[in-house]
Formats: sequence, structure tokens, C-alpha cells
Amino acid sequence: MTISDGSPLPLAVKSTSPSCWADAACELADQLEQPYRSQLQTAAKTARFSGKSETFHYLQAQRESRTVGVACGQDLPGRMSQIRNVILAQTETDQTGQHLINALDEAFEKQGAVFSMMVLEEFPTSVHQWLEISGYDSLGHVETRCQPLPTANWPASVEIEFVSGAENKRAELISVIEATYQQSLDCPKLQKLRSTDDLLNGYRGQGLIPTDGWSFVHHGNTIVGCLLMTAFSGENYWELSYLGLIPEARGQGWGAQIVQQACSQATKGGADLLIATVDRANQPALAIYEQLGFMTVERNTIYAKRIKISTKPEIPDS
Repeated sequence: MTISDGSPLPLAVKSTSPSCWADAACELADQLEQPYRSQLQTAAKTARFSGKSETFHYLQAQRESRTVGVACGQDLPGRMSQIRNVILAQTETDQTGQHLINALDEAFEKQGAVFSMMVLEEFPTSVHQWLEISGYDSLGHVETRCQPLPTANWPASVEIEFVSGAENKRAELISVIEATYQQSLDCPKLQKLRSTDDLLNGYRGQGLIPTDGWSFVHHGNTIVGCLLMTAFSGENYWELSYLGLIPEARGQGWGAQIVQQACSQATKGGADLLIATVDRANQPALAIYEQLGFMTVERNTIYAKRIKISTKPEIPDS
């Protein structure tokens, strides 16, 4: 795709192979200062040795024969895609970044994705602006927290019970999750961008459902929430993918008991580490993780959009 954007040299955005993208990324890295040089060199090494292009989209932006930008995205389970990086030469404008993001969106849509996201470090960069111009919205600021295992042996809850096998009761699980969304403080914008069915397909596709890893939370004869956990083949960690309680069940200390259950289950499954990501606006959840000794390892901003090519903002040609 050749674009006239007011520059004396037209911009060409094209899809390329992993090895060619790695060469282009190294060429561009030589023009950049740190930390972008190291980031791009690492991405180039990953692309060169991965040898896999089935789920990845590698884009290169050139003016004549000079590389002025690169971008990479990946198709994920649950009709979801993720932008991995968008990096430009210092001489390029925001328009070039927008062109690369839009080209990735088009590639994602062709593969059937309806939802795209990008995870960025919190401090402002030009990428934040390119995403916003391209129709992406900030879902919020999140923390990734981790807990080394095994942890203390907490007493078993006598108030709530965990009933495994939720993965085999899809309709009931969707109903419970959507009930837990009510008045939720955990990335509430996400609920409007992605269906619960796609969300569950994403969880199932990104790793393994461990034994007793997806459970309904019962109080007496009533389902009051759920716990979804993910294990990863060949890895020593589990992820607490989703924890939810219906509004009537909150404020009773059951959230902490669910996290304790997650730690116990991960320990029994042989994991050395449990990780969880939580919205920084969700102060009750943050307090639980703090109380139980989880350590903060990352702080990021998540940008996302539903992919609808026809509603993309126009990019002036000059």
C-alpha cells in the first residue's frame, strides 16, 4: 500500500516475512536511541528465530528503500488480536504510526478478529497518541501482581464452597460472569468491547485449564461467583485469569478466600508462582492482594477497540 501523506517521498506500508521484518527492524534500530533500540533489537531476534508467521503480522513502512517504521501484531484465541509493537524513525510523524496501526487492524479483521488491544507501559509515549487517533480507548491502568508459592496454609472457608467443572457448563458460567460484571471496578469498559463467550474462548485458548481450575463459588445453595485459573505447558506459573463475585456477595471477605483458594490450587498443581492482573481503580481487590502478600511486578495501560474498518477515522492525504 503506497500512501501520499504530504512528504516528498511517498510512504509504502507492506506485509513481510519474519526474517525480512527482523532485517528491517535492525535497520531501524540503528537510527534510534535507547530504550527503543534495545526493544527493537530484542523483537528482531524473536522474529528471526521464531520461524512462525501463522498467527503473526509483520509490517514494514518504507520511503523509497529506507525503513522508517515497523509494526507487529498477533492473532489470539477468542477472536482477539494484540499489537506487539509500533516503532518509527525519529523523522516520521504521527500519521505514519496511525497508518501502521490501521494496517494491522485490517490484517486482524481479515483473520476474523473483532477485538484488538495493546499493552503499554504507563508513562506517556507517542504510541498512546497513535492508538487514540486510530480509535483505541484506554481501558484503564492495571497492575500485574505475583505470589511465590507455596504460601501459608490458610484455614479452609466454612462460608463458601468451590465446585469445579465450570468449564463444562458454559451457559451457566456466562450467566454468572455477567452477573459479577454488575458494578464491577475491574476494567468495566472491557465488558462493552468483548463478549463473554469470546472472553472464555480466549482463556481456554491461551493455556490449559488445570484440574479443578474453573470453579463456581457457592454460598449455601446459591452461586455467588466464580474462579478461573490458567496453567501453561512447560511453565512454572499459573495465572488467576478471572475472579468475580455478584454485588450481593461483596464486602464479606470472600474475595480474599477465593484468592487463597487460587494459591492453594496452584500449589497443589505444582506451580511455583501465581500471577494476577488487576485494575488499579479496583481498590478492594488491590487491598486483598496486598493483604495476602502479592508483589507488584508491572504497571501498564491497556488500550483496546472493537475492530470496525468502516468506522476508522479518515487520514488526510496531505
